[in-house]
Amino acid sequence: MRIAYVCLDPGVPIFGRKGCSIHCQEIIRALRQRGHVVELFATRLGADVPDDLSGIPTHRLGESLSSDPATRERELFALNPIVESLLADAEPFDLVYERHSLWSQSAMQFSHMQSIPGILEVNAPLVDEQKKHRTLLDESKALSAQNECFRHAKSIIAVSEEVAALIRQNGAARSKTTTVFNGVNCETFDLGTITDHSDRTIIGFVGTLKSWHGVSILLDAFALAYTQNPSIGLKIVGSGPEASNLQNQLVDFPVDVQSVIQWTGAIPNSEMPKVLSTFDIAVAPYPKLVDFYFSPLKVLEYMAAGRAIVASRIGQIPDLIVNNQSGILVQPGCSAGLATAILELCSDFPLRQRLGLQARLCAVADHSWRHVVDRILSSVAETQTPCGAIQ
Repeated sequence: MRIAYVCLDPGVPIFGRKGCSIHCQEIIRALRQRGHVVELFATRLGADVPDDLSGIPTHRLGESLSSDPATRERELFALNPIVESLLADAEPFDLVYERHSLWSQSAMQFSHMQSIPGILEVNAPLVDEQKKHRTLLDESKALSAQNECFRHAKSIIAVSEEVAALIRQNGAARSKTTTVFNGVNCETFDLGTITDHSDRTIIGFVGTLKSWHGVSILLDAFALAYTQNPSIGLKIVGSGPEASNLQNQLVDFPVDVQSVIQWTGAIPNSEMPKVLSTFDIAVAPYPKLVDFYFSPLKVLEYMAAGRAIVASRIGQIPDLIVNNQSGILVQPGCSAGLATAILELCSDFPLRQRLGLQARLCAVADHSWRHVVDRILSSVAETQTPCGAIQ
């Protein structure tokens, strides 16, 4: 099939280091590995283009978007006829796949008008997020564009049940919404690195440093655990807006605790397997959030790397990790509970090994990106005629 992959969100650099960027790359990669031809339409490309994705035909839009919120909203909405024109001028497509973006509606409209399947991937309630965390001036137009997308999409893919429930509040989307969890590239991780580090047990975190990732909780938990086991260390991989607040949090920590906390900053995705191999315990310390609708890539990467995982029992995570079988689940936001779980794993290498291996088996069996793409394509396959079935 010839597939148009569309992402008009300027906050998503297709070839960047953010989780959303990795998601885009892996979906495109999995489609291409199935033999499909992918053409990319995006507002922001990023500079970290993997070698295996470097030859994709690409259309970049909105290269000089304004920093003024009102003007920026108008410019993003004005991309719709441009996208539709580009899609129409290209060779005929068999499928349009769009990562849902604020203001974007033309890709799904185009697929509907051309009578070809349009798959809309929804990762979050974007209108609500924009209102809460950024600036949204023309909410009416944003909702209108969203409704047009929902109405014209052949299939809507939600990355979590929480996102699916929000989408289904829209009547036009209710019957065509399917939940497909995010995935992981299991082939890039090597289980041969599970070892019993005799010098220092390393607890690790990977992710953007934002408040809802709970790194402040992890720091407190680590300080508690260190008082009982000073042969542990902490590695924090990532960068983000909370970095300065987290550094300030360390000021009141004892010097010996501060000395065993390592900050690496953000790293290229290609280095992630090597970095995760240095972790003995991988942590996803989410706080107690009312609306936890994420499908966390970090947890899936921890699983694929065969790490012993401690994660908050919240949202989708209990669907990924079975407590005491493929990881340990703790109460969200509880530093003391997190510290207890860390100490338990630090003192029991066979338990770490068993949990890590089981997590790896689960990732391979159920959560590869190939599995994800198979599920996504099957969401529209049953509506196709035999000669046009999507595979």
